Formats: sequence, structure tokens, C-alpha cells
Amino acid sequence: MSPSSLVSSSSRTTSRVQTLVLALCLALGPAVGIGFGRFAYALVLPAMKTDLGWNFAQAGAMGTANALGYLVGALATGTLLRVVGPRPLLLLGLGLSVAALWGASLTYAFGALLFFRALVGLSAAPVFICATGLAARLGRNTEENALAMGLTICGPGIGTILTGTLVPLLLDGDASHWPRAWGTMGALGLLALLVVALASRGMTGENRVEDEASEEDSIQRSDLRFTYFSYFLFGLGYIAYMTFLIAFVRGLNASSGTVSLVWTCLGVAMITSSWGWKAQLAQNRGGQTMALMGLGGAVCALLPLISPSLLVLLVSAVGFGATTMPVVTAVTVLIRRHLPAHSWNRTIAGVTAVFALGQSLGPLAAGRLSDHFGASASLWWSAAVLGLAALAALGQKPLQGMNS
Repeated sequence: MSPSSLVSSSSRTTSRVQTLVLALCLALGPAVGIGFGRFAYALVLPAMKTDLGWNFAQAGAMGTANALGYLVGALATGTLLRVVGPRPLLLLGLGLSVAALWGASLTYAFGALLFFRALVGLSAAPVFICATGLAARLGRNTEENALAMGLTICGPGIGTILTGTLVPLLLDGDASHWPRAWGTMGALGLLALLVVALASRGMTGENRVEDEASEEDSIQRSDLRFTYFSYFLFGLGYIAYMTFLIAFVRGLNASSGTVSLVWTCLGVAMITSSWGWKAQLAQNRGGQTMALMGLGGAVCALLPLISPSLLVLLVSAVGFGATTMPVVTAVTVLIRRHLPAHSWNRTIAGVTAVFALGQSLGPLAAGRLSDHFGASASLWWSAAVLGLAALAALGQKPLQGMNS
């Protein structure tokens, strides 16, 4: 091998490592906004419910406030991006997420906690959208770009693993310690904000990735109504499991170690899920992949109702994370394959709002059912709604004559 070849190979390796490091730094944004701000609520909820005397409807209202905030944030992000740009909006949103996490540690008032849950949802939407948008511009080629996108989208899973390890230790079996959990997440969020601010210096909205041939002139707009409806049902169903799973596990008198293990395994599955579906997504042209994900999520939501053993709980958590989290990628793939390039951003923003609407309604409905029928009702809800999502996805016809 010639010296020039060695230099070229070394340069490519250095570039790839830099891309991975930058993507992982950007992933800290969604880790805080969604992993801490949304998913960690399930870990802290049992302690808050006990200490504050909430019923399941009140607990669900907190989840709904978070999801409604996310919906508003998703709808506003497009306009805000045009005004301030992706990097400033990412840092602003992440700063608000950190403030909301800290705020939740400083009050016991239901209304104030409702506000902070809504604020962290509101700020998480632009954090996720801007972080993935910046990651889409990383790398020197499409392979490096895809890897960067995948790593950044894993951010919520990273946050889930961290909280699964830390929150049970912080609570230490004492329900009154829940403010300590939110305060610690706020402190970690501040560190993440500093890392993201340093790593994203110099990042702009300009594309650095090799351009792909645009097909917007040759692709006819395809009907995606079944995809939209299925995605709405995914949001409606999966969020109930994520919100009330730990309350169900706690109701089994599980130890803090069991809670931590179940939640951490869920986070690991979320991170690794995209790689497991890679081949299926590459071949998919219709709704079959989404249908499989919905069916898998429904089955996994039912498993704890069949047996409360630790093994079954772990299989349920791993399976649920592996089957429901990649639905975001599946929908994005369908949009890119069915619609002209000039409409991708607008369509992705629209389906994000549809998904957020489902997430807004899911915790409230599941919470009311749980008040009447017990914590297991939330798992029945997730299974039933995700089953409907699978059926709706089957209505999405494949796009004919397209090879991308």
C-alpha cells in the first residue's frame, strides 16, 4: 500500500470517528428532552403518586400535559427554524428542558408540576428535530450520514438507560425523595447542554453529505392516509405502556433493583432496535413493517398480564422497546419513498404532530381506565390500540415502480 493510500485511509477513519463523536454529542439533546423529560416520568411516577396522593387520572394528566407541549412544540418548530436556525433553537430548547426538570424538583403544587411537564414537552420537540436535522448534515457520504442519524435518534434510549440506573437509587425506597430525582436529572441536563453547545459549534444548515439524485420530478404523490392513522394509533398506544409500566411493576411489590433492570433493558432495546429492523426497512414499500411493529408491541404489552415473573417482564420490556421505537424510522422511510423530495420536511412535521396528538390522549385515557380497573388496564389499552395500529398499517399499499 502506498503512503498516499495510507494517508487517505487514515483520513477516512478520522472523519468517521469525528462523525460518530459529534452524533453522540447531539444525541444528548434528545436524551435529556425525551429520555429524561418524558420517559423518566414513569420511574418517578409511583413515588409522586404515593407522596402527593394522586389518582391514575391525575398521573395520566401529567403525561398528557407533556405530550400536548410536545405537540405545540412540533407545530412551532418549522417557523422557529426559519427565524433562529437549528443550532440556536437546539440550545434554547435544551436550556428550557433543563429549567423544567429543575422546576419540577422545587414544587409540590399540581398546577405547577403540570406546567413544568408541559414545558419540558414543548422544548423537547425542537430539541429532537434540530438535533436530528444537524446530524443529517454530518459525514462525507451517505453511509456516514446514516450512521450519524441512527446514533442521534438513539438519544432517548441513552436517557432511558441513565435514568433506569440512577432514579431507583435516588428514590431509595422513599416516596418523598422524588424531587431529588428531578433535580439530579436537571444537573445532568446542564452538563449535556454544555457538551452539545461545544460539539455543535460551527454546525450550520448547509449539507455536507454527498447529494443523492432527486426524484421529485418523477415521483407522483402517494396516498399515505393509512400511515398517518396508524402512526396516530402508535402514539396513542405506546405512551400508555411507557407511562404506567413501572407503576404496574411497583404494584407487584418489585424491588428497586428489578425496576432498574426492567427499565434499563427497555432502554438498551430502544438503542439497538434500528439495527434489528434494517433489512426489513430496506425492503419495505408499504405498511407491512409498521404492521409487524404494532403486532409485536401489542404482544409484548400483554406479556406481563400473563405472568408477572421477572423473566417475562424483561422479555416484555426488551420486546416493546425493539418493536415500537423504530416506528419513527419506518414512517420516515415511507415518506421519503412515497413523496417528492420538496415535501419531505413539511410531511415529517405533519406526521410528528399527528403522533404527538396520539401521545397527548393516550396517558389520559389509560389513566382513567386504570382508576376503574387497576394498573393492568394501561397494558390492556396499549395492546388493544397497538393491535389496531397494526391493522391500519396493512391498509397502506406499496408504491409501485420505485426502487429507492
